[in-house]
Amino acid sequence: MAIDSKYGIITTQYGHINEDEPVVIFRAQDKIALTILKIYRDLYALLGGNRDMLAILDADIKAFEAWRKKKLPD
Repeated sequence: MAIDSKYGIITTQYGHINEDEPVVIFRAQDKIALTILKIYRDLYALLGGNRDMLAILDADIKAFEAWRKKKLPD
């Protein structure tokens, strides 16, 4: 479990997050979430992040883009 200020207790399917560890959730419907995710990915890569995590971030970015294209009007 973890705690998000907006959504409360968060559980995960994979891995463990300490009960008292703060967590932030970005949702695709958030107007700046995709931009923040892209910036995070770029900074992570710049700081030498590993390929597996970069692949996860790239997949997340694609999923956010696809969701936004499908769900949000122009």
